[in-house]
Amino acid sequence: LRLTLYLRPDLALADILLADRLEGLHRYGEAIAAYHQIGKSSPYYRMAAVQAAIDESHDQNEDGAIADLESLAAQAPHDTEVLMALGDAYRAAQKPESALDAYNRAIATLPAPVQKDWALYYARAAAEEGLHRHDAAEADLKEALKLAPNEQEVMNFLGYSLVCQGRNFPEAVVMM
Repeated sequence: LRLTLYLRPDLALADILLADRLEGLHRYGEAIAAYHQIGKSSPYYRMAAVQAAIDESHDQNEDGAIADLESLAAQAPHDTEVLMALGDAYRAAQKPESALDAYNRAIATLPAPVQKDWALYYARAAAEEGLHRHDAAEADLKEALKLAPNEQEVMNFLGYSLVCQGRNFPEAVVMM
């Protein structure tokens, strides 16, 4: 990949693939540098910028990740992926109120939730749970379960939260 980039320094897909490989090796600083090689005119720029911010968070630079994602969200306030990554960065930084705000903004951009959106409801439920808003978390977990009925993470989280609250399992959950 480095030889390819030497020969074709403008090949954004090679930068993305290199960054992905570096992430797999937990070399986040180098992955971030590879993502930053992708120019703003590239159709891959926003995805690369989001991924670079996620890597900053993995590299224990939550404040940098949040700042970068806030900047991206200001440029594209209806980009669900940017807002979800922002919520995730706030959760990693132990800021559940801000995470909840970002997830709420992301959900507000959805015309109608589809199967792939289960993860957004799951993440918002985690932020709500961190704020001890159990009923709201349960509602989001049930929404995630409707969107992805076979998603084990959702079933486990919902069951665990109900048990911790000393509540009975809803009939729909028991039947799964």
